[in-house]
Amino acid sequence: MKKALGLFVAGAILAAVPAAGTAIAEGEARAEHQPLRHPASAALASDWRITSLGSRGDSVVVTGVATDSGADTTRTLWREGVEGAAYAERHGATTLTRRVLRPSGQVLRSETDRVHTVSPAADAPLTLSEVDVSRGAEERAAALHATVVAVHYVPLFGGTAELVVQPDEPASFVQTIGMTAATLLGPVGRDHGAFLITIVDSTRTPLFILGYTPGLGGDGQGVAWEVPGVHSGVILGEPVTVSPLASAANWGK
Repeated sequence: MKKALGLFVAGAILAAVPAAGTAIAEGEARAEHQPLRHPASAALASDWRITSLGSRGDSVVVTGVATDSGADTTRTLWREGVEGAAYAERHGATTLTRRVLRPSGQVLRSETDRVHTVSPAADAPLTLSEVDVSRGAEERAAALHATVVAVHYVPLFGGTAELVVQPDEPASFVQTIGMTAATLLGPVGRDHGAFLITIVDSTRTPLFILGYTPGLGGDGQGVAWEVPGVHSGVILGEPVTVSPLASAANWGK
């Protein structure tokens, strides 16, 4: 049975649509509504991942693309949440609708949530640069017997990123993520900030995703996903083999 995409808010994890993930390719395309040079997952830093962002009355609508209904949709939803929450904050909107489509236009997922202004604000002065995030993450990952294979930096909420991490022992790394996430993140995501961790194997195939977006669905909303065969203990229905943190907002503190 495939594992579910899970959303967790204030420590609660809600199961959703199950699906497997595709590999994260290097040098992905930057295009909009065009065929991808690499049909595998696109880097979050690529402009084409979000194809439209705007407001309708007091609601923000953001649309992005993904290549599968599992890992890539999860990553796109997070980027849409971060960008959409920032846009809503700037324009005083109260709801955010996130739509994820395949490059062909097929709807993979659609969600609507309340949005709130949070601190630090989306456009607060950057306290973490891309260099700060990259160097710190590489050092912390090495201490955990893992390698950072990509950092997709987002200059919002003080500076945040998706960390794509390849552990020496992926299955055991995912199993103990509840204990090690704060160490891996360091200052990224601190004080209820945004973050995304994607754990991949030696072929760059995503095995586990954990993230958080401030101001979405209340004070903030988390997302978690895992592939069949790995067990994190932080997704509803999984055996608790680690001590999950009480709230996604505390990860990175």
